[in-house]
Order: sequence, then structure tokens, then C-alpha cells
Amino acid sequence: MCVNGLVFELSYAAPKDLPAASRISSLVFQSFGVLGRKSVDGRLIARVRKSLTVQQREELLRNVGHITDWVSAVVRQIVRNEVGAVHT
Repeated sequence: MCVNGLVFELSYAAPKDLPAASRISSLVFQSFGVLGRKSVDGRLIARVRKSLTVQQREELLRNVGHITDWVSAVVRQIVRNEVGAVHT
């Protein structure tokens, strides 16, 4: 799957591994999990931020309670600086 130049390889995942109700949230969360903490850098965060709509980024933030702490922190970085607002 390719979204705005980012290529994602989809594979089977158990329902428990996809806690978010949204397809985009699940895709982003699982992708970060597969990449691993060390591979997710500022450049990737900026690219994901640019690829998602404001509504999709807000949806990610609504679903952070269902994911690991480090992915939650990355999502907060993606959502940060939305039209002058900072989400904490």
C-alpha cells in the first residue's frame, strides 16, 4: 500500500494487535511497531504529519490510549502544532 509516497507492507495481524477503530490509526500504529522505536525519527514524523489530514491526525490522538507508550509519544509529536494548538 502506498500513501503519498510512503510505502506500507500490510500483513496479517490479530485483532488484539489493532485496537484502534480507525483503519488509518491501525495502519500508523502497526507501522511504527514494525519499524521499531529506533527507526522512527523526526524526518519520518514530519512526513507522516504531512501525509495525514488534520482530521486523521486528531483521530490518531483520540486512539493513543490503546497503544504502547513510545508510539503514543510519537503520535503526540505528529499531532503537535495543529493550527497553533498544542495537544498534551
